[in-house]
Amino acid sequence: MNHLSHLSTLSFSGSDAKEFLQGQMTQDINSISDQSYKMTSILNPKGRIIVTGLIKEFKGNIFFIISKDLSEDCVQWLSRYILRSDVKISIEKNYIFGLNNENQKQLFKYDENQQQLNISQISMDHSRYILLADDEASLKNKSIKSINESEWILSDIKRGLPILSKESSEKYIPQMINLDLLEGISFSKGCYTGQEVVARVQHRGKIKQRMFHITTESNKCEIEHQSEIMHENSKVGSLVNSIMNKDILHSLAVINIDDSEKKLILKGKTLNVNSLI
Repeated sequence: MNHLSHLSTLSFSGSDAKEFLQGQMTQDINSISDQSYKMTSILNPKGRIIVTGLIKEFKGNIFFIISKDLSEDCVQWLSRYILRSDVKISIEKNYIFGLNNENQKQLFKYDENQQQLNISQISMDHSRYILLADDEASLKNKSIKSINESEWILSDIKRGLPILSKESSEKYIPQMINLDLLEGISFSKGCYTGQEVVARVQHRGKIKQRMFHITTESNKCEIEHQSEIMHENSKVGSLVNSIMNKDILHSLAVINIDDSEKKLILKGKTLNVNSLI
C-alpha cells in the first residue's frame, strides 16, 4: 500500500497540552477539532519557522503531521518549554495514508464504525483526506487505493501547502510562505513564541517576499531545497520544496515580489512563475 513515508505524526497528550501548544504555535489551538486538519507552524524567538504542519484533535489527543526529517528536532525544541506542564509528546509509529474523495467514500462504505477512524479532511483542500492507521491492513484488506507519495507532494505544491523539510527550517517568517493566507496564523489569540515579529510584519503591511508555484522543463538534474533562483546576477529567491512530474519540475519557492514577473533562472532553466495569492 502507498503510505506517505516522507511525513511523521507527533501526538500531544496531557491536561496541559492545549494550553502548552497555544503558546508555541501560530494556529489558534482552541479552534482545532476532529473535523479537519488546519495549517500551523512553530517559530523560533526571531519569528523564523522551525516546522510547518497539519494539526487536529482526536479523542482528546492532538496530532501534528510534519516532515519526517524534522520530527526529532521538533520534539527536542518543544521539550525544553514543557517544564512542569502535564504534556507528553510522542513520535507515533503509525501509517499515514492520503485519500481523495472517492477513496474516503469507499472506506466509509466498508467501515461501519466510522467514529473510530482517525481520518479528517484538509481544511485548505477539500479534495484530500489523511488517515492515520496502526498498520497497512486498514486499507489493504478493503482493496482501497491511497494516493502515492509523489502525487501527494505534487498536490501540496499546486495548492500552495508548504510542509517544510529540514533544509528550509528557520529560513522564513510565516507570511513569506503565505501562512496568513492559508489561515495558519491567528492574529487574535495572544502571545506565542515569535509572535511579536509576525505581528510587526502584519502591522506594517509590506511583505517583500511571498511564496509562488514555479514550473520549468527539467533534464532531471538534481534540484535541492534552498536552490537559488536568479535574475541576471542577483539572487531573488529560493526553493522550498519540489517534485518532478512528466519532465516538469514543480516547486514552491519564496521570491521577491518585485522580481516575480521578471525573467527568473534556476540551474540554467527559465521559470514559469504562478501566483498563489
